Amino acid sequence: MKSILVVFILFIAIGYSQSTECGDVGQVSNVYCVAKTMFKLSLKDKESLKCPDGTVCADVVEICSKAQPAVCKNTNVGFLGTCKECRDSSTVHKVCISETEYSICNNGFLLTALTYSCEKATPYCKLLTTNTGDVKGICSVSQTNVDCPGASTYYADSSTAGTGTNEIELNDESTPACTADGHFPITSDDTCVHFYRCEKNTSGGFRKVLLRCPTNILAFNPATQHCELSTNFVCSST
Repeated sequence: MKSILVVFILFIAIGYSQSTECGDVGQVSNVYCVAKTMFKLSLKDKESLKCPDGTVCADVVEICSKAQPAVCKNTNVGFLGTCKECRDSSTVHKVCISETEYSICNNGFLLTALTYSCEKATPYCKLLTTNTGDVKGICSVSQTNVDCPGASTYYADSSTAGTGTNEIELNDESTPACTADGHFPITSDDTCVHFYRCEKNTSGGFRKVLLRCPTNILAFNPATQHCELSTNFVCSST
């Protein structure tokens, strides 16, 4: 009985020690998870494949899973930053929680009560590192490869940012009728802070949801369908 128990413990220990690391080939999946929701069939592949929404790259046969933990924590391939997830459990560090906001991780716990906005000069949240991997900042002037991509686009309003709840549905005729999925400007708003989303409903028609950029220094750009610095484009009410 003791020998069976010893073998069982050794089996568990070996299995644990061989857990797949980010960037390594999966023991079960046989693919390379390179970001939280991205993977490659071979490290020679130039482009990464993306998991379906709501799933992460895990070391399982189906590769992308809703139930199993992600192999990688980094949001973007080649970058160290994470979105709403602590990078390690032994330090105090900043982490992005939206496209323009960050919070604090303390010993592996995300302190969501402590929320801060990036400053106007560097409005986008993205972990910045040196060539040696040392952290040098959390906010950037560039919207490219932000750690929480598109998060600000889907805020219903500033009071519910990040929750995905309390969306305000537009039922009036102040905005054009929806004919396709997408994000569109509210032309009566001369600040371009507000916009709306068209999405198909269960009956086959469309619903309109009122949205706003998370901070007043950002405005909705119809060309990119993102909230950007208002100095990057001309806000027009037409």
